Amino acid sequence: MSGHARAIAMLVAVMAIWGGSIPVSKLGVTQFPPLTLALLRFAIAAALLWPLWRVRGAVATVAWRDAFVLGLLGVALYYVGFYEGLRLTTATRAAVLQAAVPAVTAVLARVISGERQSRAVIAGIVLSIAGVLVVIGGGVRAHVPASALLGDLLVLASVFAWSLYTVVAKRHASVDAIELTTKTAIAGAFLLLPAAAIEWLAGLRAAPTPGGWAALLYLGVVSSALAYAWYGRALRALGAAQVANYINLLPVVAVAAAAVLLGERPDRASLAGGVLVLAGVALGSRRATPAETAR
Repeated sequence: MSGHARAIAMLVAVMAIWGGSIPVSKLGVTQFPPLTLALLRFAIAAALLWPLWRVRGAVATVAWRDAFVLGLLGVALYYVGFYEGLRLTTATRAAVLQAAVPAVTAVLARVISGERQSRAVIAGIVLSIAGVLVVIGGGVRAHVPASALLGDLLVLASVFAWSLYTVVAKRHASVDAIELTTKTAIAGAFLLLPAAAIEWLAGLRAAPTPGGWAALLYLGVVSSALAYAWYGRALRALGAAQVANYINLLPVVAVAAAAVLLGERPDRASLAGGVLVLAGVALGSRRATPAETAR
């Protein structure tokens, strides 16, 4: 398997993991305060990754200053928006809104890094977003509660944080992925401490069932430690816009996982939109030739 194909396979696996993590997180925020859940998630990830990185004896190449920037964007700010939003809105709506990441990332990558996107990537993003709009159009109800709308806005704010994280993380694509993921998790957990402390002072307490503990372990071990490392490795081989395009797989996986875990059933619009999303991802994963690069 070529390096490009391996990166694609990693991204598909990461999106399957993260898509499943959305309904799992929805379960988690009903049993843990949202920011406490995020803190525990990344504390577990850091505890697993730190010895794995140190035992390899690799020379440190990631400055803590850079790790804290990534931890702020990809952990602290992202999960403040996403988990607080997920507490107020549904898992399905949150997953669909996450599909705005590719478009936002492509714009930021162009503005900040001057990264050029091929016509295939741009067309794939447009097609995927069209699929997302089909899902939204078929699923939005006439009267959405104000709390759910606030949740949607918070999730959208997390989209901007994650898109900026993806662009900035691409600058560190040449460093060791395990070291980058480890230090980002540590920095993110540290930055989440004040928010979790505020929840504690406000009287919010965790009351997890066995299912809640299982959700926390899945989020910490699989969705954070493993998936973040694979995401970082994929960024080494692919551009930020192309990597972000795979975020569009999240609604498809999340809708299916929500059906199994939360009893939600996808309608025809969700299925039709999912087909468009997959088509967009397939188109956006093509290698670009010089003639295809948008300028």
